Amino acid sequence: MNSIKTEANDLRRRSIDQTRQQFAELALAGFRRAAYAGVFQKITGTKAPTYICDLILDGYQSNLTIRVQEVAPEADQENSPRKYMTTIRGLRLGRKPASFALVRNTSERGKGTLSGTLDFGFAQMALTVLPYCDATGADLWICVLEILRSEG
Repeated sequence: MNSIKTEANDLRRRSIDQTRQQFAELALAGFRRAAYAGVFQKITGTKAPTYICDLILDGYQSNLTIRVQEVAPEADQENSPRKYMTTIRGLRLGRKPASFALVRNTSERGKGTLSGTLDFGFAQMALTVLPYCDATGADLWICVLEILRSEG
């Protein structure tokens, strides 16, 4: 009797893992390249600094809208580093926009960059925001979205 319960638990666990893997594959089916890039545009008239970027996907024949918003520090944390929240709209399987936090990269090479990941279990989206100065001297943010698929 105990072996039957163990077998049932193993089947259930494998079924859950297969479902998670299928979800990740379907969610990322339209991404044919390993990375996508775009330029953030600042939205005027918002209380907190907000930036938006549209990435055109080759497999979906549509786009993702990535929104980065600076989170206002709490009253007792006024001297803490800036925090940013990211929302991704346009993922086919998401009923609501996927949200995650961006953290400031402290390495010397990544000075001034922000990065964060959205985990699908068997695959991840890694978002990196890079500062850039254009030909006119204006400060821009570059968005790089990478798709990290697990092997196997």
